[in-house]
Amino acid sequence: MPGMGQMKSNRRTGGDGGGSKREQYWLEDSQVFFTCLATGQDDDPYMGSYWLYTFQENGTWSKVLSDREGPLKPVPAGTKPSYRFGFWAFIHNVLHTSQKNEGWSEIYLPDGTKAFSEDVNEFRFCILPFGKDDVYYNDVVGIFNDYGGDLTKGAMKVTRRGTGRNTNYSIAAQPMLEVSIPDEALSKVGDIPTADDYMMDNYGVGQSSSGGDVPQGAVSTSDSDDKEAKASGDGLPWE
Repeated sequence: MPGMGQMKSNRRTGGDGGGSKREQYWLEDSQVFFTCLATGQDDDPYMGSYWLYTFQENGTWSKVLSDREGPLKPVPAGTKPSYRFGFWAFIHNVLHTSQKNEGWSEIYLPDGTKAFSEDVNEFRFCILPFGKDDVYYNDVVGIFNDYGGDLTKGAMKVTRRGTGRNTNYSIAAQPMLEVSIPDEALSKVGDIPTADDYMMDNYGVGQSSSGGDVPQGAVSTSDSDDKEAKASGDGLPWE
């Protein structure tokens, strides 16, 4: 499994025992606070990099994992893969700008802005784009260095703004946030699949991923910044 120093070099010049889906989705204008389970060091089983085909079906997004030959399942014509990185993290809470769930608590930020806090307190798998010129990946590399080469040493925050092709993220260390992964959660780490197993199971050919033909009404929504559509190299991209 590649560490922070290897994932970028694993990108090919080209196109972006599992378990049920437990994923963190980055909602518009949300702020997600978490502590990484992945250290980012070499041979870390909880982090990896992947080529993914993304398309839209009846208003919902679908992802399909790619290998050197192309997608592992059918995708709409014209869809190009984009390079992503993924990791397991313990999500503490998420701040939202509007209350879409009655269970979210109303709070006020230091500047007086009202927000709504969603308590999560569970492990979820996080997938992020490398970004143009690897800007988001480089943010994580910076945090990795700030935390002495171990992403588990402090909290992090991901903020999402915008939608569609105008979506952008900011990824920042939160060294003043005194939170950590609870001992009770750490005692269940053995039940968490590796990053590769999670991706294969949910977006490749695992038990939780759907198979068959391209779904009716599926539309290519490739957001790849790369010039070619196919990953190259031997085996799956993270091998």
